[in-house]
Amino acid sequence: MSRLRAAYAVLEPVARRTFLAAVSYDVFRPGRMRLVLRIVPLATANARTSLMAARPVTASQVLARALGAPAPWPAARLEGAALAIVRALHQGAFLDPALSRDPRRAVRRAVLHLVRSGRLAQGAGGYVPTSRRDDPRFPHVADMFALQAAQLDGPCALWPQGRLGRSTSAEDAGCA
Repeated sequence: MSRLRAAYAVLEPVARRTFLAAVSYDVFRPGRMRLVLRIVPLATANARTSLMAARPVTASQVLARALGAPAPWPAARLEGAALAIVRALHQGAFLDPALSRDPRRAVRRAVLHLVRSGRLAQGAGGYVPTSRRDDPRFPHVADMFALQAAQLDGPCALWPQGRLGRSTSAEDAGCA
């Protein structure tokens, strides 16, 4: 990544327009891993903030954030929490088309995949986490749940006030 940053530092000052490729992986989706790509013009002087703001929101990210609540998670409560997160997203957030089309179905498919892959187990009170938090497709990521939940920390994906929890506003990041 340092080569890319070095090239960007040289080319960006002379570029007429700069575009960013914001990428999210929907890792909890069954089947082949889904990559969601969004190409956007650079909206601010801060490329990192613009990239975070443009990052697509996937069912995996929403579900990982919902799974941050204490277990067990009855199916209806887990689904309700995930759907509430989707409703609370900033209006400038870009949803994966599958999540936008049918959020309930996208969340249910992700939960089913997590159960089948051994990352969630169905207990008496609902779903409970297992010790398996990795994903073999990402060997250097020990906790895929934490990584996916953290992907929602871009200004557009955060809550309606459009704040990163720092001093960057949604308008500054190009979300408004």
